Amino acid sequence: MAGWRIAGEYMETCNCAFICPCISSNMAARPTEGNCKAAIAMRIDRGEKGSVSLDRISFIVLMYAPGPMDQGNIKVGLIVDEKANDDQVKAIGEIASGAAGGPMALLAPLVGSFAGTDHLRS
Repeated sequence: MAGWRIAGEYMETCNCAFICPCISSNMAARPTEGNCKAAIAMRIDRGEKGSVSLDRISFIVLMYAPGPMDQGNIKVGLIVDEKANDDQVKAIGEIASGAAGGPMALLAPLVGSFAGTDHLRS
């Protein structure tokens, strides 16, 4: 079991026509636009990773897949909001990358490159 927990509002979008073919094909279908540009956003209402509280922190995972997602070579970037301190940014990075286990760990082998983390600061 992963050493973290988050609860809140989850949203995702992509450039495919409605409805994204990834949903019904287990990510094997060709994106309707030939490539996939997706954003997965999470507003954490309550959460923690170990002793680090993640309450009221938001983040977005940006993804680009040049073809069907199950073929890999996905480029990923992370944006974390300005309320997060350095420990929270690190914890969210580990969760979003799959390094901390959980659902994203299943996608981690499909990632070909990581574009980095942008920590928005006011």
